[in-house]
Amino acid sequence: LTCGGGGPNRCGAQSCVPKSCAQIPGACGTVSDGCSATLDCGACSSGTGGAAGQGEGGAAGQGAGGDQTGGASGFGGASGSGGSSGLGGSAGAPCTDPGHDSIETNDSTGVGVNDSQMETIYNPFVLHDEQESVYKMWYAGWQSQTQDFPNDKIYYRTSKDGVTGWSAYQTVFTPGPPHMPTAGYHVNSPAVMKAWNPVTSQFQYTMFFEFAASGTPLQQNESIWSVVSTDGVSWYEPMKLRDAGDDACDVTMVPSYDGYNTYQVLFTGSGGPSSCGDRTHIWRVKADGFRSPNTSDAEPIYDRPPEVAALQGIFANPHAAKVNGRWQLWFNVYHGPPGNHYTAIGKAPCCTSGPGGELGTCSGFEWVLAAPNDPKPGEPCTTATPGILELPGDPTRYRMYQSLGYRSADSICRWYPQFMIHMLVKD
Repeated sequence: LTCGGGGPNRCGAQSCVPKSCAQIPGACGTVSDGCSATLDCGACSSGTGGAAGQGEGGAAGQGAGGDQTGGASGFGGASGSGGSSGLGGSAGAPCTDPGHDSIETNDSTGVGVNDSQMETIYNPFVLHDEQESVYKMWYAGWQSQTQDFPNDKIYYRTSKDGVTGWSAYQTVFTPGPPHMPTAGYHVNSPAVMKAWNPVTSQFQYTMFFEFAASGTPLQQNESIWSVVSTDGVSWYEPMKLRDAGDDACDVTMVPSYDGYNTYQVLFTGSGGPSSCGDRTHIWRVKADGFRSPNTSDAEPIYDRPPEVAALQGIFANPHAAKVNGRWQLWFNVYHGPPGNHYTAIGKAPCCTSGPGGELGTCSGFEWVLAAPNDPKPGEPCTTATPGILELPGDPTRYRMYQSLGYRSADSICRWYPQFMIHMLVKD
């Protein structure tokens, strides 16, 4: 066996020819040479990182069809912000909040509920593929509000401008074979990264997501998994990162690839399965370049601020991104009277950076999108999952993708978001 023949730092039968930094497009920081050693390819600029792991396997299924779409609509602009909150700093200097964010546009994407089996769409994750000059979106579909809904899916679309003209949807992942080793009923929260794989000499996609196995209670036994792909459509090599019920509840995650070849996966939860509904912290667990855990315990990076606690609000759907040259953290805030699900979008504008430029801990608070306290029937009252993407060429602005739900005729604000909207926001 040759060291590196089965992948970076792994033994295998094939020979291994190490690569130089010049042979790895976009390489920076400490990356694998494709065999058993590492390379120092210089400092990484904002939004870049090392090379990913590898995998191989079969293709996923897909489908196409029409949409049920609606016109552009949304909440009002951001409201005022409050004082600082959160955990203490980590390595690196804390950031300075330049002021409140302002929503400049509110656009319909034309993306709606995909097929007759779905009640909702949510959790959009969008990246701008610089190699192909196209925007790519992965998002989830929720079949029903019951436990047994085996048709939950993850969908995929592309767009040239990131706002309109999205392609017909493709079903790229389902909660069971052939995509997962065991049967499940729920799959959610796709979070996708694209990085150069020096072993295969091509770009590789890595997706983290949450999964619930059949026969387990929803939002109490969700585990964190990852898969890989060469095209963002056909996914294979499922690998579990965190067990069901192990610190994780209503799992949502965003991987961030730092200079030490480490994914950072974020989720909400209470720190233990016995009090699953206490989503008052945002947690992080790290995985190495092979998607295996490289930390034994999850760690909190953000505490519920007083403004959210005053509403008896809880966190959901965190998304960290570098905008305007610094790490920031967005999240949903669930609140409202019993039987209703008002949601808003908040932000921790100040996050520290670790020694490799990776996300540290976060503090501060402001509303980016405030939900009305008493929306009328037909008015928006719930938003799901802020998907954040820095605007290419303008680091002071970012795109925010979210799914939107409306108050029903019986005056109940149910969590049934059905239309995807895009907002351009000034940091």
